[in-house]
Amino acid sequence: MNILRLVAIFLASGLVSLTAQVNPQNLEALKRAADAGDKEAEYNLGHLYSIGRGVEKDEAKAAMWFRRAAEQGLPQAQHNLANRLRIGQGVDKDLAEAAKWFEKAAEQGAALSQVDLGVAYEHGNGVEQDYFKAVKWYRKAADQGVPEAQHNLGLMYAQGTGVRRDKVMAYVWFTISVRNGYDYAEHNRAIISKQLSDEQRTRGEAVAEKWLATRAK
Repeated sequence: MNILRLVAIFLASGLVSLTAQVNPQNLEALKRAADAGDKEAEYNLGHLYSIGRGVEKDEAKAAMWFRRAAEQGLPQAQHNLANRLRIGQGVDKDLAEAAKWFEKAAEQGAALSQVDLGVAYEHGNGVEQDYFKAVKWYRKAADQGVPEAQHNLGLMYAQGTGVRRDKVMAYVWFTISVRNGYDYAEHNRAIISKQLSDEQRTRGEAVAEKWLATRAK
């Protein structure tokens, strides 16, 4: 049985989960595949090193394997590497490089990277502060159903930051975020609700419901 076949078995068996017991034979196959440059194997080996499953936990090795997979264009590896660079986990903290990798993953449609890139642009973390770009990336992630991005987009509308101030649209996005389970949005939704007329509130509810119904199809 060749290495890639063994790796397929390894991945299909769920052995990269937090609770799985790693089969030593399959682990060796995964290592060989990673050494041979298979990006999925590189990513999964990095994950094992990050949680200490089947190998001794080693944040530096985790970052190294995530980087190798990231350099081959794997968006989940790019996102994980960016997060490590953002906080200095297994690598030196580097906000500029973190933003670079978030952007690479975001451009491939990685929703969580789009949120993090939006945060970077909103606060100027590793990039020049740009509220318009923050709104752009929050909107992309919000449209993919990420409740944190929906909440953040609501804040931008409420404050008029990077977008024309619009309390109704702020209410819309807070409502969508709440409906998607983001409890932090409830507080801001209540605040903005008090600033709306009954007509505005009803209109906002209708827009939110239409958006949710469209995404549910």
